Amino acid sequence: MKNKFLIWFWILFPLLAFSQGENDNWYFGNKAAVNFSGTTPLVLNNSVMNTLEAVGSISDLNGNLLFYTDGLTIWDREHNIMVNGTGLTGDSSSQQLIIVKDPGNLNRYYVFTTALSFPPTSYIAYSIVDMSLGPISLNDGLPLGEVDNLYKNFPIFDSSNNFIQTEAITAIPHSDGSSYWILIPFESELYSYLLNSNGLSNVPVVSSLGNVTLQYYYYGIKPSLRLNNSLNYSHFITINQWVSPGFSNTYSFDNNTGKITNDYLLEISTIGPYLSEFNKDASILYLSSRYNAEVFAIDIPNSIGSVVSRLIYSNSSITNDACGIQRNTQGDIYVSIEDRDYLAKIVNHNSFLNSYVDENNIYLNGNSTRMGLPQRTPLHDGCISDILLNSPETNNNFLYKVSNTITTQSNYLINGQNISMKAGNSITFLPNTEIVNGSDFLATIETCYSSKPNISNWPEKPLHLKTTIGTVKTSLVLDDKEIYVFPNPTTDILNISSKNGLEMKEIKITDLSGRIVRTLNNASTINVSDLSAGTYLIDITTNEGKASSKFIKK
Repeated sequence: MKNKFLIWFWILFPLLAFSQGENDNWYFGNKAAVNFSGTTPLVLNNSVMNTLEAVGSISDLNGNLLFYTDGLTIWDREHNIMVNGTGLTGDSSSQQLIIVKDPGNLNRYYVFTTALSFPPTSYIAYSIVDMSLGPISLNDGLPLGEVDNLYKNFPIFDSSNNFIQTEAITAIPHSDGSSYWILIPFESELYSYLLNSNGLSNVPVVSSLGNVTLQYYYYGIKPSLRLNNSLNYSHFITINQWVSPGFSNTYSFDNNTGKITNDYLLEISTIGPYLSEFNKDASILYLSSRYNAEVFAIDIPNSIGSVVSRLIYSNSSITNDACGIQRNTQGDIYVSIEDRDYLAKIVNHNSFLNSYVDENNIYLNGNSTRMGLPQRTPLHDGCISDILLNSPETNNNFLYKVSNTITTQSNYLINGQNISMKAGNSITFLPNTEIVNGSDFLATIETCYSSKPNISNWPEKPLHLKTTIGTVKTSLVLDDKEIYVFPNPTTDILNISSKNGLEMKEIKITDLSGRIVRTLNNASTINVSDLSAGTYLIDITTNEGKASSKFIKK
């Protein structure tokens, strides 16, 4: 005898959309955390994480925190180390990581970690968190999650079956409405790995990055949301290399093939572009500078014959770098200016002419930013039309959502699982559908909206643009450790810096005749305003050796 079950059908107003709270909670920096589920950001004080760069956090559909990580350790929602949650192969100085939902099991999450920067000492890998496992929480009676030992630090290989050692990774939803592309730029190519219900493919789709060869592994990658699908490409992706020569390249990408297309290429030469972010409709690209407290905006639709850009933020009194830049679940864009107790925000982020950075936007209650912000977990921004279910349910805590109909046929069985169905038109249960006592089941009729931008003025012909923005630095390399001399040319102040911990013991400036015009010890800035215009040599003695270069005094 089959058990009876009760189904609630809710007819919702069209303005309601499906809940997508997976990105509501950000955990980052030195115990900083913010919840974005409401109209006003809520600062949290429960984080136990203190890390420099790569971070990730994930919540459930309703915005309840599940876990967060720095690429080395995973903490559960009660801020304890998750079972098997230590010893991941990421690093506190890896630039990026990303968390992606398992397309075949809503209980499971892929945590992709990246390698330590140059010289690399680890590799890109993934670990799987299973939220149906782990100890039961005394607060809500649900499991706290566990890292699956069979899929912990599972390496990802390139097309030659070698480890991939880079700091950059992101993900884009596949055009099929359920799978994802995992994108990894490396050297002169982009590797796209398909993640679907069968797991992660170990054979990448490979695209050329053109005349670019990424150096020293110091680079990051960010995607836009899906663009108007009348184009030959679905997304923009931007790859930023912040070591010299610094550049930010924006490519067109097709989420059907997983390849870069030939439709669009924007090449920007600039200083230390740490990361970039698009506003929701990808009409504006924002770019942060690691070596200056600077943020730039690029007007994508109006950059046709030449690039239209603005410096929207520069504060010489702030010595900290502008690093992580990230769009939240509401579409607002935030900037992590390193080691501050405020999270900065781009105000008027949808207006190229009126956007600016509020450096003191969210006070973090005594906690502080570092460099990284949590990259958004990718979500499919539209609904497939129909689903036919004709075999026993294998998922748990799973949501089916479509724009039209869900139909179950004979042999469809829910046996002790938690399953939800949301359809825009109808949900039909044919004879012999069975839902066993002890199962949790909810069916609702809701309109499923796509958040795809409806802007249609993207370049529809191949477009290749080049420009230079910001301050350009002269780079000296000393045993793979870089020293930067900037600005060059200069009118007054010459800055000397290194991100590799080099100590500038002595700096000596000579003119072309060999006459010494300046000697300083333990300095990072030099006033050259009184020097005559011309070319000078600068010799820098550090705790690890000497380096020399030229600069121009205007």
